Amino acid sequence: MTTTTRDISKLVTIVFLARNTFDMTEKVLERIVECTPQSVPMIVTDTGAPPAERAWMENFCARNAHLLLRSKTYTTPPQIRNAALDHVKTKYVCFIDNDVLVTPGWLDALVNCAEETGAWVVGPLICERMPELTYVHGYDGDLEIRETEDGARVYHDFHYNAHVRLADIEKDLVRKPTPIVEFHLQLIAMKVFEDVGRYDEEIVNMYEYADLFLRFKTKDKIYLEPQSRVTYLPPRNIRRQDRWFFELRWSEAWTDLTEQKFAANHRLTARHPQAKPPHNFVRSQRMWGKNWLRAPRRWFGRPAIRKLERRYFVPIETIWNRWKYPKSIYGKIKPLELEVIRNQPGE
Repeated sequence: MTTTTRDISKLVTIVFLARNTFDMTEKVLERIVECTPQSVPMIVTDTGAPPAERAWMENFCARNAHLLLRSKTYTTPPQIRNAALDHVKTKYVCFIDNDVLVTPGWLDALVNCAEETGAWVVGPLICERMPELTYVHGYDGDLEIRETEDGARVYHDFHYNAHVRLADIEKDLVRKPTPIVEFHLQLIAMKVFEDVGRYDEEIVNMYEYADLFLRFKTKDKIYLEPQSRVTYLPPRNIRRQDRWFFELRWSEAWTDLTEQKFAANHRLTARHPQAKPPHNFVRSQRMWGKNWLRAPRRWFGRPAIRKLERRYFVPIETIWNRWKYPKSIYGKIKPLELEVIRNQPGE
């Protein structure tokens, strides 16, 4: 069975979200328009964008008759996803981050897979960096709670085919069940939220998709569809107006909150030797976003600079981040203050 353009527009709603920065907003939305039937409904979310991007999104939604959800302050991803779900009237919702470039047929392939397999979640082949569709971000993997010999419960995930050239594995890529689809882009059946609940709003980075998937009773409800191909563009040269949001997104305070709630939800053993601390990843994310380190990495090589980062820069930056985003303020989730801007055709 292959769906038609008319079927697609009745089956799925796109929800556009901020991930790391806002500077790719215009390019990503214009690409979605180019590669997606115009009749597919879209919800654009503005979670604290700078004035230029904020104005552009408002104009874009008015021109295309899309719904705009605007928060008064920076908003956590699960908060805005849950808010957007209140406005989805279709069978599926497709969450796409504002740093992902789609290709023609991307959405049709995801919906076809869901309709043909009965999947609850479908993910595309996600590539990374420029040139587009050259390097694979990851395809398939492990995601589970493991019980160790000493009776501990630890979270485990591992991404297969990470950072390899697409040409080297393309012939082996097939539609398949998987336990793991990252949040760069996901098609999700709305019945998921009826059966297992919505996103935990205290899990604000790292484990967002894992917390939801671990509630599934069977893992054959999650699929990968390589006919849908997109490219994720990690942040480079982070602008001054994006830095506050980026460093809050991966802050110590939000990561503390996430780790504690995720452990409580899944009865994980605290500080076990086999557990991977999430703070290591978020600190590397923040260091990757330091523009002043780009030149030394080119001059001396990334491995050499990484040693300096881990020994000297990361401890200092961690102290700075905890001071900049104190746990007393950012260690709890504030109520969402949302403005809903509805646009009608012809406005």
